[in-house]
Amino acid sequence: MSLYDKLPVDLLSEFYFAIRQNIEKGILTEKMYIEIELIQAAAEKKGFIFSEDHKSNHSKSLT
Repeated sequence: MSLYDKLPVDLLSEFYFAIRQNIEKGILTEKMYIEIELIQAAAEKKGFIFSEDHKSNHSKSLT
């Protein structure tokens, strides 16, 4: 279990999109994709996925 598993989905979403944006801007390294994967796994356990169009900041319920 990661720390992300304990966070609510709205906070996971904020982390996800902030990290993705900072990777694209070059502020964070591509090694941060490991964090993205952990966040995605935690969100999926809660029934949410992040859309591929991350620039529009959308998440979807799996239910």
